[in-house]
Amino acid sequence: GARLLRHIWRGRAAGPASPVSVILPVRGEDRREAAAFVVETLRRMAGAESEVLLCEHDVAPRYARDWPRGVRHLFVPAAADEAFNKSKAMNAGARAARNPILVLLDADAVPSPDFLARSVECLDRGWEAARPVRFLFLLNEAASREFLRRGSVEDVGAVAFVHQNNPGLATVIRRETYFEIGGHDERFAGWGGEDVEFLDRLRTRKLYPGSFLPAIHLWHPPAPQKQSGHRNNELLRRILAEPAESRVVRARRQLAEGAAP
Repeated sequence: GARLLRHIWRGRAAGPASPVSVILPVRGEDRREAAAFVVETLRRMAGAESEVLLCEHDVAPRYARDWPRGVRHLFVPAAADEAFNKSKAMNAGARAARNPILVLLDADAVPSPDFLARSVECLDRGWEAARPVRFLFLLNEAASREFLRRGSVEDVGAVAFVHQNNPGLATVIRRETYFEIGGHDERFAGWGGEDVEFLDRLRTRKLYPGSFLPAIHLWHPPAPQKQSGHRNNELLRRILAEPAESRVVRARRQLAEGAAP
């Protein structure tokens, strides 16, 4: 796994041809170091005309600080007993975004140096969205700490697991398309399901047919819902029983009721 990572992590470092708004959903102090590393990686990669939105869904703003130029912290309030809702964070970020291209990325994922340039290139060729990550390299705790310290794949000695064609993690999409399909379904709370359902609606549009880039998943303690094995599977099954076109209408209404884009 480490040899494969070093072999394919050789893309040319370049910014996107068009300005983008990167949306990173976050919650929890235990992921702060990883999120800060991803923010800085994307900030440098995206360029001066782009922005990185750190969208925090929590009961209190734990990520509010003096972030570098080009980074905005967006606090999305949660009720006292409300679980993390990635969909709410994503939708709030999309509403606040200033650029016509959205980059939806998990805050524990480090993309390859050419991630933005090659992803935006797909949209410039007429596609409405792309899901670029083909290989996801999961690092264990020790390897993650070493990568965060050195910032180089050349020092990664072992990879815990290589995941192929993950249904979530990273999507690059035109902002208008995001709103036209209704954004993320906010019925999903906790861990899992929202990315699969979103992808099902996204396939009704001009989605680039294939994934082609690597990314690194940084270690963090597992979410309680994931640890228990409860991953919204039953909710996802019920929701997917409804045709995608009907869910698009419902999701558009949900998004419009939240706030105007």
